Amino acid sequence: MAEVKLEKISKVYEDGFKAVDQVDFIVQDKEFVVLVGPSGCGKSTTLRMIAGLEDISEGKLYIGDTLVNDFPPQQRDIAMVFQNYALYPHMTVRQNMAFGLKLRRMPKDEINARVMNAARIIGLDDLMNKKPGTLSGGQRQRVALGRAIVRNPKVFLFDEPLSNLDAKLRVNMRLEIAKLHKELEATIIYVTHDQTEAMTMADRIIIMKDGLIQQIDSPIIMYNNPVNKFVAGFIGSPQMNFLDGKIEGSDFIGENNVLKIHLPSKYQKQLADYAGKNIIMGIRPKDIKHVIEGEIDIGSYVAFNTSFNGVEPMGNETFLYFSMGDNEWVARVNPDSVIVEKDTVYLNSHKLHFFDQKTEISL
Repeated sequence: MAEVKLEKISKVYEDGFKAVDQVDFIVQDKEFVVLVGPSGCGKSTTLRMIAGLEDISEGKLYIGDTLVNDFPPQQRDIAMVFQNYALYPHMTVRQNMAFGLKLRRMPKDEINARVMNAARIIGLDDLMNKKPGTLSGGQRQRVALGRAIVRNPKVFLFDEPLSNLDAKLRVNMRLEIAKLHKELEATIIYVTHDQTEAMTMADRIIIMKDGLIQQIDSPIIMYNNPVNKFVAGFIGSPQMNFLDGKIEGSDFIGENNVLKIHLPSKYQKQLADYAGKNIIMGIRPKDIKHVIEGEIDIGSYVAFNTSFNGVEPMGNETFLYFSMGDNEWVARVNPDSVIVEKDTVYLNSHKLHFFDQKTEISL
């Protein structure tokens, strides 16, 4: 396996559109890094430049110690797994997995050994003589994985590989890919628009917007310490709740006085320079309670009355939707809560996030 290093990589198309702007990061040997962001953010273009499927307009790309800007894909020693599987329908599973090795004129014994080893790793032993048309979506994706594994590449690249699968299969395949990473000690760069995939699989997440990197961090650091409002709203499901307001003395006052929070001392110090200024407050749905239970310090919570716009029982949790000023908020609460149309909810005043209203940078 190998390290992958991008030095100020950009992609500019003939019409002048800059899809990727000065992207700069290193994927360590054996690391699992996920590029995530909304459609059009530049994540897939970045991956395709690493693969050699898109030309690099500016910057340098290294795989290991080798500058590969001008290398064609077949010389970069990478394997790519696509969203659409890209299997040959007239070939069996065995033939699909072996095809790339045959093109390299590898000895038959070695081809067979590699194919059988890959089949063992991802559980394809019983499917080797079947053709793709007879397989489920999850099985076809495993064949695509197997075809990548047999190449024994320096780097695995995944481009939205699970987006065509149903919810249960996506969970199963996330586990398969995580197990694959552990067993092969592989260097993996994985692109997705699904922040749940990013949070559950990555050693580190790179979140992008409009061709720019917003933040690079471990999932837990990114969740707890987002650098700006975009990251805070993108990472976490349901997404963070936001409310415009201002700091008055030691209080946060929501727009139109819809909410008043006496700030704990840590926030008073943090926001001392923002007295009288407009800011954005954020709080995650899990930090809004419907019932205060157990040994929770009631003094940490701000109670307010609201009318619920919707209730979604999810089995192991319930989502409560309500209006906060001009914003729709959601609380993630105990599924055993007895919900009435108008009720009290409790906001944890020690779990707040604050952002500059103009720059949206975390304060």
